[in-house]
Amino acid sequence: MELPDVSSYCDPYRPVVGTFSDMTRDAWHVKEFLQSLSTAAPATLSAYENDLEIFITWSENRELIGPRDVNSQVILEWFRSLLKQDQAPKSIARRRSTLRSYFGWLLEREFIAIDPTIGVPAPKGDSKLPRPIAQNEIQNLLDSQVQELRDANGPEKTLVLRNLIIWELLYGSGVRVGELCSLDRSSVNTSDGTLEVWGKGSKLRRVPMTPISCQLLKLWLHGGSINFDETLTPGRQDAEALFVNRRGNRVSRWDIRRVVSKSQRSPHAFRHSFATHLMNQDVDLRAVQELLGHSSLTTTQIYTHVSKKELQEAHRDFHPRG
Repeated sequence: MELPDVSSYCDPYRPVVGTFSDMTRDAWHVKEFLQSLSTAAPATLSAYENDLEIFITWSENRELIGPRDVNSQVILEWFRSLLKQDQAPKSIARRRSTLRSYFGWLLEREFIAIDPTIGVPAPKGDSKLPRPIAQNEIQNLLDSQVQELRDANGPEKTLVLRNLIIWELLYGSGVRVGELCSLDRSSVNTSDGTLEVWGKGSKLRRVPMTPISCQLLKLWLHGGSINFDETLTPGRQDAEALFVNRRGNRVSRWDIRRVVSKSQRSPHAFRHSFATHLMNQDVDLRAVQELLGHSSLTTTQIYTHVSKKELQEAHRDFHPRG
């Protein structure tokens, strides 16, 4: 394929019944889930195991014997129990993230039919935005992906191409993860460099793409996706989806998290960085609102506070009398 010219800690709420290594809980598929996190740091794996141990012990005390018994009401009740224990919002937010990753993986592997975390609101206090990624850090990440694409050979080349486009759209267009997953081949207009995106509330909007995104998507649409389907996805594929996984299904949130896992940042951190970097360049607030698909300007104003905080930190760190 021809490439374009591009440049264990103490937790008072932890059960005392032992660790997962001591327990037989095959019905929950925890061991398989943890093994799937091959790129995760040891500390991350430990945190995931701890969070799941707490949740599963709590669930089994309520006579739930496996993930199929868990619904959205169960998730909400668990969050409420954590709030009653006066756990820090940051800890609850992390455990919420663990459950979303875990149940997303279970759904992807068809161990469950419905993800019970979908639509469950964040517990009160879980409003902290991810730390924006520095521009030079993002540039280095994208440059390394471009080099990986140049070095790749055989069928894996199309996988690397797909992943690079995902990185570019998350940061270059600021789309939500759910919006990225729902993109169809017909959503892309490389002629005028835009994407048709279905946002929250089933609202359709057009978002611009960067020139590199356009170039890469032309490669993808004019052969890359076909090579991906023929070499990496057995059986039938979702013909409408812009991106599919190795099972031939439309990519899921879990797939997107796995793609960006090497950055050790969440997919939403790239959207957050997209908005913050625009605000740092004095882009009009209402323009940023439109790009992000926010229904309220108040939501977008969060990013003005982030930018001001960055200016204050820069002043403190670098001014002679800071």
